Amino acid sequence: RAQEQASCRAQPSAGAMPRPVEFNRAAASFRAVLRLDARRLTPQEFARWDGREPVILTNAAQGPFAPDASDDDVARQRDDAEGAWAFWRHRLAQDQKERALPYRRRLPNGTRETAWTRLGDFMQVVDEARQRAPEPGLLAMEELVLNSERALRPGPLAPVLEGEDFFQSSMPEEWRPPKFCLVLGTSGARSALHTDPFGWTGWNLLLSGRKLWRFVVASEQAEHSLYVERPQQTNLAAHGESPVDLFATAVVPAAG
Repeated sequence: RAQEQASCRAQPSAGAMPRPVEFNRAAASFRAVLRLDARRLTPQEFARWDGREPVILTNAAQGPFAPDASDDDVARQRDDAEGAWAFWRHRLAQDQKERALPYRRRLPNGTRETAWTRLGDFMQVVDEARQRAPEPGLLAMEELVLNSERALRPGPLAPVLEGEDFFQSSMPEEWRPPKFCLVLGTSGARSALHTDPFGWTGWNLLLSGRKLWRFVVASEQAEHSLYVERPQQTNLAAHGESPVDLFATAVVPAAG
């Protein structure tokens, strides 16, 4: 029913986008990435990797454990973190359920189209408690709600996620990008392969579901295989986008 609501309230699409090409695995390869348990990771240990290598932090939303934490302390901290994030999600869905939300639908032929619905309806669509799998390939990215409504911003994060924000300390206010972005999606959802303005990097905090990452080994061949052409004119905020779909061969469950 939630999926039907989202579809019924969707405004006409803005037109299909070009179909992305498949990644040439013969020209470049994917790389393995280090996984670290954030519960037992100190800022000093993380400094070895920060800004040097991409890493995946498991259990990042739970925060670090005390060195002498017992099994009961660990379980209590996990339950507290899960409860806090569940309450945050519920408050977001209730307070902002009428907010207009643009989203993209990935069509069977690989093209994408843009439509609009309401945030509350889309959050129901991606709810893990649903009995039926929703339509795959639906993606929404919302930057305004968390940045304009301070009360809806995520709660305290693990210390390793609260590092210095160089945009805040080193950039003029009018140049700073939004600090938070709410990303919602169904199975197989993904954005175009791109770099952000200023070439910035940041954290992607997964609160529910699963996310598949693919990291490409950097090389001249890899850059060529991604078909990213240097623009004739550029500036500090320029970003690049590739027509390549790194997940074109991934298996995506069907709706139902």
